[in-house]
Amino acid sequence: MNERPYDPDRDRPAVQRVWKECGWISDDAQHPAFDTMLSAGTARVVDMHGEAECLVTTHGGQVRYLHDDLPFSLVSAVTTGRVGRKQGIAGRLTARAVAADAANGAAVSGLGMFEQGFYDQLGFGSGPYEHLLLFDPGDLRLPAGVTARAPRRLTAADGPAMHANRRIRRRGHGGCNMDDPE
Repeated sequence: MNERPYDPDRDRPAVQRVWKECGWISDDAQHPAFDTMLSAGTARVVDMHGEAECLVTTHGGQVRYLHDDLPFSLVSAVTTGRVGRKQGIAGRLTARAVAADAANGAAVSGLGMFEQGFYDQLGFGSGPYEHLLLFDPGDLRLPAGVTARAPRRLTAADGPAMHANRRIRRRGHGGCNMDDPE
């Protein structure tokens, strides 16, 4: 297995093709978000036939264990193009990424959303298949004397403020915070 760090100049076209094959991106308008995600964490690729065919990304953060924060590594993306499937490279590259992050201080590792068999194969537990969170601003109850105003739709420009707000929320056991994107 030819594993190496992701090189945006060399690998971007091949990895974007893989993401299109997987249905993770569909058009050029999504490419800036793709670049932001990959640059905010650690990305590794496996080459097949001279180009990247599998990508694994991890992002650092903290997970609350009882009342303490532990260093956390999130496996945030595992994608393999059609040419690389059924070769075992996604599992091996993911295992190596988890091991590398542990060697760099991560005490806990977690997977994002992947197929159930992928969790089982790598020894991760799984929770419920679906988490639905719906919020209607009209359901808010305002304190006496506070005047309601029309809500404002959030955009990508609000991303830094949303991330900062998420990081200061009250977290219980198992609550995760991801590091700030640089």
